[in-house]
Formats: sequence, C-alpha cells, structure tokens
Amino acid sequence: VQSKLVNFKTGDNFGTFCDRFQSYVAMTGLEGTPNLHIMFLQHVDNKTYAIIKPTADTLNIEQQTDSSEICKAFKDAIYGGSSILLQSSMLDLSQRPGETIDEFVVRIRESAQTAYTDHTRQDEACLLPVLCVDTTA
Repeated sequence: VQSKLVNFKTGDNFGTFCDRFQSYVAMTGLEGTPNLHIMFLQHVDNKTYAIIKPTADTLNIEQQTDSSEICKAFKDAIYGGSSILLQSSMLDLSQRPGETIDEFVVRIRESAQTAYTDHTRQDEACLLPVLCVDTTA
C-alpha cells in the first residue's frame, strides 16, 4: 500500500498534521531514519517552515530520527506557552448552532490535539466539553 503525506498549510490543524506525520512514518517504516525532521519540514508551507526551522536546528541526532520527539518539539514551537490557554479553552467548547454532532466531535478532537501532546490527556480532554455542560441554562 503506497500512501502520500498531505502537506500542511497555514490554517490547517497542526496537531492533526503531526498525527498524520507520525502515522505515515510508522506505516512506511521510516521511524529511526536519519534526518526525519527534514522530511517533516519539506511538508509544511513557508510560514510554518520559518517558525519551526529554528527548533529543527536545535534537535539532537536522536530527536531528529524520532517522529514523536519531532512533533513534540514542533508543536511547542508553534503553540509556545499558549498550551495552558488552549487547555482551559477546552472547558468552553460547546456545540455551535447548525453544527452537527459529528462536526462538533471533530472540533473537540482537534482542540484536544492542539492543547495536549500526550494521547491519554487528549482523550481525557475530549470529555471536558461534555462533562462541563451547564444544565441550568
């Protein structure tokens, strides 16, 4: 099965792109390949490249071959110290008028992927908008 990694464009969800990158690397057996971080850089637009390239230059040899480490470092570069704000914003998510349940679930998942790097925390965070519903309104 041949697969192609979709390029990231500003405006796309960076967390989702990182997940796709990690899946692609696993599926193609590229994990552990030297300069894997450069392959990542080749799949982002110029604006994103300019933001994450300085971080790419600081990765050690081991990190350069580990898709998980690459994504963690690049997410930190993209989102910076905003992860606390992103995490607290999970509490405020609610279904928009006209938004289907499926669309709302996708938005929750994308928000969790953006706010958290750990998959277990992402899964737990997806429950927040449901558990924190104001039933008195």
